[in-house]
Amino acid sequence: MTAERWGRPGRLLFLLPYAIALIAAAGAMGWPRLASAQTTDLPAPTPAEVTYGYHEQMTEAEVAAECGRIDSLIDTEADRLTDIIRPYENSHPDYYATEAGKITAWQEAAETAADTECQQQKEAAASRQPPAQTPGQIVYGYHDEMTEAEVEAECERIEGLIDAEADRLRANIAPYESSHPDYHATETGKITAWHDTADLDNAAECQRQLQAAEERRLSGSIDDLYPEISPEIKRLANRIGLTDRAKRILYNNNPLILDDPNHPDFTCGGETFADTYIHGCWDHSGPIKLLRDNSIETTLAHELLHVIYYREYYLTNANKGIDEQIDIVVARNPRQTSIILDAYADQINSLPDRTGRYIRYTELYAFIGTQFTDSTPDLEDHYAKYFNDRQVLVDIFHDWVIGTRAKIVEQETYNTQLVNQANEYLACLNDVNRTTGDCLAYYPDKSRYAAYDDCLASRKTFVDDCQHLRPAAFIAYVPAPVPAAPPAPADNGELQALIEETEELVAEVQEEQEEIEDSFIHQLVFYDHELDDEEDTAGQTAVANRPADTDEAEDENEDEEEVAAEEAEEAGGSAEEQPDGSPSAQNPSRRAASNTPWEWLIAALVLSGALIGGALFFNLRRQVDKPKPSDGEGKGNDTGKADGHKKR
Repeated sequence: MTAERWGRPGRLLFLLPYAIALIAAAGAMGWPRLASAQTTDLPAPTPAEVTYGYHEQMTEAEVAAECGRIDSLIDTEADRLTDIIRPYENSHPDYYATEAGKITAWQEAAETAADTECQQQKEAAASRQPPAQTPGQIVYGYHDEMTEAEVEAECERIEGLIDAEADRLRANIAPYESSHPDYHATETGKITAWHDTADLDNAAECQRQLQAAEERRLSGSIDDLYPEISPEIKRLANRIGLTDRAKRILYNNNPLILDDPNHPDFTCGGETFADTYIHGCWDHSGPIKLLRDNSIETTLAHELLHVIYYREYYLTNANKGIDEQIDIVVARNPRQTSIILDAYADQINSLPDRTGRYIRYTELYAFIGTQFTDSTPDLEDHYAKYFNDRQVLVDIFHDWVIGTRAKIVEQETYNTQLVNQANEYLACLNDVNRTTGDCLAYYPDKSRYAAYDDCLASRKTFVDDCQHLRPAAFIAYVPAPVPAAPPAPADNGELQALIEETEELVAEVQEEQEEIEDSFIHQLVFYDHELDDEEDTAGQTAVANRPADTDEAEDENEDEEEVAAEEAEEAGGSAEEQPDGSPSAQNPSRRAASNTPWEWLIAALVLSGALIGGALFFNLRRQVDKPKPSDGEGKGNDTGKADGHKKR
């Protein structure tokens, strides 16, 4: 049978074997590429490096712990590698078996190497010489002014230090008790011997200090006779060189030291005869009250001299000779003494003559004794009854005054810097505020909103730059007033006003900035809507005005684009449908399985069947539609067919 005999269907059947061969060849050519892609997409897990943490100072227990840690790291890494290949166990059994074997081999090799290193480290730790133990030094705190109670407290403190040091040494050798029993036993013996010796030495020193404290108490020491007086008061008394006579007067007046001038016990401010000039007072019946500050030594001596003048001389009318010597000093030092008298002028002039005279001389007596270098020989002999060396007290006062003046100068310099900085900060903000009008010049013009945005950004940057100039909080130093000292810094109200004005300006700038930015964002949205509307209007106008052949061409282009899109979807989907996280990207076996040679063969068979069926259909239709033979024809074999046709 030839292709010409079957007509057009015959020719199609004639081409069928060639089509089948072509499809099979295409499938065979595609298989190596698909198999290669299938293999390339499979992961190749690589084990991470396991780092050892051994070092040369490890004990055996520490080495054992590190061995366990390394074994755990190896197991964890093997589990991680297995988790990577587990998704391919069913789809790629050969790949899974190969990689699982590699992981097992790596794990066994890593464990073998780790065990070998662990054993070597254990042997090294066992042979390593343990560190030598050296006790720390125990420092005693005894001193020659301690009472018996204070000595006993110090004895207990030192005993606690010795016990704590022995415990520390024993904790250091505890890890070697099993690995180095001889070392542990030897060091334990050394620690015990040191502990016993230290306790004996402390006990001996404690006993010696107790005897010395008892001797001081029995010898009639003034400090020991007043155990109720605080150690701080006693140290101050020794610091300014008080004699025993002065100490008795001081201790009998129960001096009290307070930290806060607002303390309810510090009642100096409301007393008639109160001396509040150097942070202390005495009210003739109660205790001497002191504020704890840098001038406490001078304050203590000053108030003590008030007590001495009143009780030992004024009440007994023995103050006449002292007053005469004071008048001589006043005549020699008119400027300095006038400052003192001016400070108490209201009290002196408002009180009766005798009381006013008392205020005058008791203050001069106290100030001269604590602050004046120039005095009279008789007055120096008088002060020597109460001070071992009055010049020491005067030097303490002068050192305090010099330090106070230096702080005042430092504070004044600091205040000036703050004022200048505040002015610079305020000027910076004013300059920034003036740029608002410049930015608003861009605002009404929608075509220049980009320039408006840049202007706002620059303005915001300028505001941020100004913040670096903002001054810190102003904390003024207010020293205690002293005679002949410069006045305290001037009122800083001007600086505070500048700072407050600056704060208000910052708030206004920030509020205005937010309003402008909000309005700018609204304007941008409005411009975007206008641009969208203009684009839509332009598009509609173009569609209405274009020729008909353009519509046909665009329809053809749209049909071609739809066909291309369908072909792209059949080939594997678009880029948007195949992101990195899609099932096709995550499972390469699924992607590869959709393009196997078996599918090519099935497609070939389906196409062949379709071609054969079509050929048979067209051939049958051709026979049915064939015209009947004319009279005289159809003889022979054709006669039977004609008769049969007629019979039907």
